[in-house]
Amino acid sequence: MAKIEIMSNSSSSPDIDVAVFDSDSRSPVCKAGNRRLRRDRREKTWWSLCYGGIRPRRRANRRQGDGIGVQTDWLDSELLYLTMGILVLCTADAIITLNLLRMGAQEANIFMAHLIETDEFLFGATKMALTGLGLILMVMYAPFRLFRLISVQNLLRIFFVAYFALIGYEVVLYRLI
Repeated sequence: MAKIEIMSNSSSSPDIDVAVFDSDSRSPVCKAGNRRLRRDRREKTWWSLCYGGIRPRRRANRRQGDGIGVQTDWLDSELLYLTMGILVLCTADAIITLNLLRMGAQEANIFMAHLIETDEFLFGATKMALTGLGLILMVMYAPFRLFRLISVQNLLRIFFVAYFALIGYEVVLYRLI
């Protein structure tokens, strides 16, 4: 039978050594030194981020009862394709919108119309920045459900299809004008 004994060097020192003794002979079975003397692995922030991007540890829920809505280190590759597709469609939307405006169409969004009147580059940069930030948040929360009804990943799929339909509508308008 083993007995665990905690030893402290002094009353003011927070360093603690732990030793396991055999209760019969009082000889030490094993001794675990102070683990706090080692360098804290959390100090290597950039190394952790880079290493975690190459070899992620958390690919699924830790516990069986976690269910949907747990942050992981590994995301589904479909999210990358959806995000890149939406960004490409957003760029195409901006280019087609500017061409339609040159042909006499009007922008329905008041905020974007003001940006277009101010500067076309500002319009494009703002459109891409807002879309990119929204996509980053949606990818971060992809495993979660919105209002307990629809997963954010399904919402991304819906946005992709809606953006594709918008581009189709703009192409039809482009041919009619």
